[in-house]
Amino acid sequence: MALTGPSGSGKSTLGRCIARLEHPTSGEIWFDGQNISNLNNRRLLPFRKQIQFVFQDAATALNPQFSAAEIVEEPLLIAGWSAQDCRRRALEIMDQVQLATAWANRRVSEFSGGQRQRLAIARALVLDPQLLILDEALSGVDVSIQAQLVNLLLQ
Repeated sequence: MALTGPSGSGKSTLGRCIARLEHPTSGEIWFDGQNISNLNNRRLLPFRKQIQFVFQDAATALNPQFSAAEIVEEPLLIAGWSAQDCRRRALEIMDQVQLATAWANRRVSEFSGGQRQRLAIARALVLDPQLLILDEALSGVDVSIQAQLVNLLLQ
């Protein structure tokens, strides 16, 4: 599904509300048969694993102190995966988004804008979410890679 509209019309805000990164001022958000609009952080935790958000500007969403692999692994660690399984899964996803696994120990600052965006997409995909919200997530990615990422996202 796609949501379109002019700049400033609230598309990003709606996406952040659906992902519960922002609290809506009115209305309800239903996901998987449950109203998640007013759930506290503890009760939202199972839904956070199922709903992932990829921001337009990956540079502001990625921790500059982490290596590429640590960025992708973090959601898995929060979800309780073992360190060994986290690394294996992170490298698998990095490969799927066309990031060389040899770059796993590089810092975010060593990546181009398009590579950072692919890293953010890998982080979002690592938990195999039911809902993936993309806020112009492919805008900084080379056209040659966009089709591959679209196919991966469709899978």
